[in-house]
Amino acid sequence: MHLKSAIYYTFLSISFFDFEFSLAEFSSITTTKFLRDPETLVSNNANFKLGFFGPTNSTNRYLGIWYSENDSDGMSEVIWVANRDSPLKDSSGVLKISDDMNLKLFDSNNSIYWSSNIPYDVHSSIARLLDTGNLVLLPDGSDTSIWQSFDHPTDSVLPGRKLNLKKSLSDDTLQSWMSNVNPSRGRYRLISLPRSLPEFSIVDDTNEIYWRSGPWNGYLFLGVPDFRSDAHFGFSIDNHNGSVDLLYKEEDQPSLERYFVNYDGRLLQKLWNDSNWEIIWQSLGSACDVYGKCGKFAVCDPKKAPICECLKGFVPKNDGEWRQGNWSNGCVRRTTLQCHDTGVKPDRYFQLKQIKVPDDFRWISAGPGDCEGLCSKTCDCTAYTSYIGIGCMLWNISLLDIQQFSTDGADLFIRLAHSELPGEHSAAYRGRLSRSCTDLNHSGWFPITSF
Repeated sequence: MHLKSAIYYTFLSISFFDFEFSLAEFSSITTTKFLRDPETLVSNNANFKLGFFGPTNSTNRYLGIWYSENDSDGMSEVIWVANRDSPLKDSSGVLKISDDMNLKLFDSNNSIYWSSNIPYDVHSSIARLLDTGNLVLLPDGSDTSIWQSFDHPTDSVLPGRKLNLKKSLSDDTLQSWMSNVNPSRGRYRLISLPRSLPEFSIVDDTNEIYWRSGPWNGYLFLGVPDFRSDAHFGFSIDNHNGSVDLLYKEEDQPSLERYFVNYDGRLLQKLWNDSNWEIIWQSLGSACDVYGKCGKFAVCDPKKAPICECLKGFVPKNDGEWRQGNWSNGCVRRTTLQCHDTGVKPDRYFQLKQIKVPDDFRWISAGPGDCEGLCSKTCDCTAYTSYIGIGCMLWNISLLDIQQFSTDGADLFIRLAHSELPGEHSAAYRGRLSRSCTDLNHSGWFPITSF
């Protein structure tokens, strides 16, 4: 099922940006034709405009690209900003191709507020706004760009756009606005987590994880069940050693939409529905979507009250805080694992169904029948799962950021001391045997090599 039909539509009460936008329109910028505030450059399909905008209660002016739908009503979706951290102080801005063939933004004093900074030596160049929303700088007479705005995104990714994210907490490829009317760099960024499998996260300005997608298995993120991709729609991912390429695929009938990091830390998808812009998906649909909401060794269930509960075999680390709704310290194991001690009954596994798998796993290219044995070999292994398209995932020491789903999700097998699961024929144990020995062997598992 496609994302648009699979997800529940979230109609939120939102405040559209109150901006003043440029008016006069033309098609290209050359060495003799400049873009002056309030003029605009328009794509051939008329879906996008490049021009100047600013909050109505401020003299600050920004050069940006926006969807042209409803821009006369001050409700446009700005998708790219050139001078986000260096606003013009008045409406004297002019974008021109300078003597070195770079695009540069000047004010009335000829001060430079932004530049494309290309290192190439070209004799003449021209700038155009493509139907994809991409601003390109081309050598005159050539179709090969020497600079493009898609390589320098602000907060948004559009259909057909490939986004390269480094596997680093410090990556600033996609960064939120400071507020809904201030496009300067905000608190939140979309990054690719430095993990063994592709996984995305929103982090704040202290590099603390705010939300994570869960690992990618080739057609969905395990932490976002309503993200599903096929050959025509969704995402495709190319996993490199140091970075991940995320391609937001277009549908057969392209629509006006975007994903972006909102100023409040939500990853949003917005769609134009012929009359207005609607939020049709958001990363933080409930309190349980906040990273590590219940602390270690606890599960968050948005349908329960309270939403946090210790895993079976675990108790609150601080019972007083836990009862007051402060779950940050999480839970601790009630009975120490026996591991390989002789003369005692071996550890066993308890099955949690339909959950968002914890963070910081170890991926092993192994079949589902091997996962339990691999986990039991080491004393540090606390849980395992096997999932279609991924194979075996093992967790050492702690389990953090577990969420209960009502549909989809993975089955997680948590390692417990034998005394926590008394009786060889307990319901929990029978469930574990059924799943690990039958269902998983028919799950269509195949090992991941690359995407």
